[in-house]
Amino acid sequence: MSVHTFLEEYDFSGKTIIPFVTHGTGGLSNTINDLTNSLDETVTILEPIGIYRLDVDDSQPAIKQWLTSLDI
Repeated sequence: MSVHTFLEEYDFSGKTIIPFVTHGTGGLSNTINDLTNSLDETVTILEPIGIYRLDVDDSQPAIKQWLTSLDI
């Protein structure tokens, strides 16, 4: 709910969102769907990454690869 409140309070028109999350077991769940529904059509949502909590310590290579794939 706190993310929804944040999205409602700021104007993200024309902005790019790069979702990333650490999680226990739910992964990204409905995150991208929820973001898409909460933001207007001028917002670009790039490919997300979800890192499982037990993989955080060894996640640097995956994160670097993800960042490179975003081509930003």
